[in-house]
Amino acid sequence: MYLFYPETEAARASGYEHFDHVSARLANGGPAVSETAAQGMLTAVATLLAAPFDQVVAELAAIKHPVLYANGLDDVMIPAHNSYVAVQHLDNATLVLYAGAGHAFLFQYAKAFTRQVADFLAA
Repeated sequence: MYLFYPETEAARASGYEHFDHVSARLANGGPAVSETAAQGMLTAVATLLAAPFDQVVAELAAIKHPVLYANGLDDVMIPAHNSYVAVQHLDNATLVLYAGAGHAFLFQYAKAFTRQVADFLAA
């Protein structure tokens, strides 16, 4: 819970609701994350964290397409400040920060995030 939902009553309630939903889907034969997929994600994160900041800035600056960049204001894994810094290096970015949300903002605010994505794609 710590990495995904802030320590507020509303956020934690949303987190437990989400985890109950996922548990029920997994119990009913829903797709699980494979070990290969998990290892791939860990490798990608390690590669990203090892990249020099100047390289990351150059790669962001090379992106010319519109970008929707979203995060929770209380994300402890990827702080909102990092999102703000990232969009400063993108030519055409929209930054959306969800109050009272952590790394799992897209589950906590699923309807609002879905609307945001649909509006972004429609533009």
